[in-house]
This record gives sequence, C-alpha cells and structure tokens, in this order.
Amino acid sequence: MDDYVQTGDPSISQYDWSIEILIKCDNFSNSPIFLSPLSSGVDHFLRFLSNGKIAFQVTTSSDLNNRLIDSNYTASLGEILHLVFTRTSTSKSIYINGILDAQDSDSTSSALWSGSWRLGMRGNNTFHFNGKIYIVKVYNQLLTEQEIQQNYNALKGRFNL
Repeated sequence: MDDYVQTGDPSISQYDWSIEILIKCDNFSNSPIFLSPLSSGVDHFLRFLSNGKIAFQVTTSSDLNNRLIDSNYTASLGEILHLVFTRTSTSKSIYINGILDAQDSDSTSSALWSGSWRLGMRGNNTFHFNGKIYIVKVYNQLLTEQEIQQNYNALKGRFNL
C-alpha cells in the first residue's frame, strides 16, 4: 500500500519524450499516482482517477498552470494495461494498448520532468498506488505510433492483453 520506488534523474528533455508503462491498478478510490517527479512542488504526474480514467498532468511551475488530460477509456480494477504518454511542445497524448486514446493541444511552456522520480506515489508521500507496475521505460524522444504498436504487440501475449 505504501511501497514505492525512487529513481535517479532520467534526464529527459523538456519536450519530445515518451513514457511507456505496463500497469495493473487494484484500487482507484484515492486517484493513485503511479509516476511523479520529485520536483519541488511541480505537479507533473501520471495517475488513475477515481472513475478508472487515466490522467496525464503537466504544469508550468509549482501549482501554476496545471493542465490535465484524461483518457476516454475507463480501466477496470485488476486490468493490465500498456500505456504510453507523449509530450511535445504543442501536445500531450495518451496511448492505451497501442491505440491513441486521448490527445490535446497544449503549447504552454512546461517545467522539466527533472530530478528523482517516484513510482507508486506522489513525491510528497500521498496518493499511494495499489497494484503492480510491471515495466517502465522512459524515452528522450517521441515514439511513433508504429513503435508504440510494435511495443504493445511484443508484450500483449506475455501479459494476456
């Protein structure tokens, strides 16, 4: 319930990056965060919302200009999902099981996703994640739709997706 992993700085660029996660959530009730940089109050995060939607938030600085998109897809408890999040200077996208699910236009400057990251809770020890995080990959480039689909196809048999 309160386990987490803290990473070193993955050193991704401000824009044009991708994060790939294979995950299963067992409880949506507290809108659990499964990835969040520990950047002095900068509220970037990837989380499940209490309704089973998947959310991707970036911000300009500490609690300023928070911009969130959430998925059209509603996850079920215990469902294993392949998720990819991409950020460019003009958009944020969420891919679920190899398919683009949600995208928005967002040309507002974002703070860096820098410093250590937490997997399994927010940087301030709140919004604990209950489930399993099987794979996390961080790319300092945008994955193409073909690469995202290829990565999903490589994992779907192994994890019964």
